[in-house]
Amino acid sequence: ILEGTVLVAYRNTCDPASIRAERRPALRLEVPLAADGGLHLANALVTGALPLLKQLHLAGNGITDACLSALGVAAAKGGLASLRLLTLEDNRIGDGGLAAFCNPSSLSPVPRTLATPERRISRAPVILLPMLEELRLSLNPVRDDGALALERAIGRGHFPKLMKLALDPEVGDAVVDA
Repeated sequence: ILEGTVLVAYRNTCDPASIRAERRPALRLEVPLAADGGLHLANALVTGALPLLKQLHLAGNGITDACLSALGVAAAKGGLASLRLLTLEDNRIGDGGLAAFCNPSSLSPVPRTLATPERRISRAPVILLPMLEELRLSLNPVRDDGALALERAIGRGHFPKLMKLALDPEVGDAVVDA
């Protein structure tokens, strides 16, 4: 994708007639992804398919916990390093998916065995989305457990530039302002 374009998906295919110029590179999917479409998108992002992507609009696309977990792995591997806005409203993301996104398996320490040398513990924060300024998660079945996972990730410095966070009011008082 060229910088300065928006890719609009129609029935999970790219319609060249709907690519239009915008000021910032963005990917906006305006129809629901196929059941495994979110996983394919995440896998493409891991490979660096969209290195300059600044906005990823996935609202109302049926994104599941597994898809969000895969996006977390893509972020941990640097596939979303330029992302400033991530919209995930009105999907099927629950507490487990949000927790997996905030702490992807690729960040988990390698199990230590007798043959594994002891490593020094690094105090440097792991940054998942270094440029992310806004995260929208409203209209998802996220409750307190997912919100607490997000709060811990923010506290660990995973999203250092996060300024706006949208969650449903039912989440409760678990998360403080970013």
